[in-house]
Amino acid sequence: MAAVTLAVVVALALPVRGLAVPTASAKLGHFAAQATSSAGRWLAESGSVTEIAANSRRDARHFFNSSRSFVLGQAVKGYAAVPVAGFRSFAAFANAVGHLRSGQWVLYDNEHWSFTPVVEQRHPATYMRKFAQLAHRHGLKVIETPARDLMAVPGGDCTRQPGQTTDQAYLACHIPRDARYADVYEIQAQADQPNSSAYTGFVKSARRQALAANPHLVLLAGLTTDRGGSAAQIVACWKSTSKLVAGYWMNTNAGTIPVATDALTRIRQAGG
Repeated sequence: MAAVTLAVVVALALPVRGLAVPTASAKLGHFAAQATSSAGRWLAESGSVTEIAANSRRDARHFFNSSRSFVLGQAVKGYAAVPVAGFRSFAAFANAVGHLRSGQWVLYDNEHWSFTPVVEQRHPATYMRKFAQLAHRHGLKVIETPARDLMAVPGGDCTRQPGQTTDQAYLACHIPRDARYADVYEIQAQADQPNSSAYTGFVKSARRQALAANPHLVLLAGLTTDRGGSAAQIVACWKSTSKLVAGYWMNTNAGTIPVATDALTRIRQAGG
């Protein structure tokens, strides 16, 4: 997800797990297994909270004035959301990890872009595992958000083959399974948002694979305003998958903050 985007994601009170084999407390498994709404458990870039508040202070406070919520970046004055340190490179994280405090949340957003080193793009499973293990070794909690466009990386361990869609390649390359060492895994399904049936189908398939690898993994799904989606479209995808995942990461930018705010308003009014 681009640095200028709004990131919306459920935040859960998760324990730090061990290093090699995915294990978690009964409480974490409970959140992963049950159907939950996303009420009050969101993450946004810190600057975006202010922008949302300018459109609707009620929605900003509803979603972000809670210790169950996160902000990506610095804490926002007047809001209880917990800050998350975001990284788009394992190498950058390895250099910074000694300066992070135990118990802090960190996020690994590995994509086919200049921010993620090519070696990490080519070997996502290896670096997702390394990121989670190093984080847990330092007492940190982990969100991983591997992008679908990793299927287009030249020389990658596993890439899209002739006749495959990107969704099919992502599943065939077992990217959801590779997130098993994290505490939270976000399914980047937002490219399918224009077709809520395709969106739901991809989320279901990724969910099945991820939970088969780690039944205690907490799952999120991506939503966006960056692709010209309307608030109604966002809410439709939210409704169709709200019983499948624990929450959502919604991407937006300064120009589409009003659309994001409209969607959040409708989600709040619908009980989210």
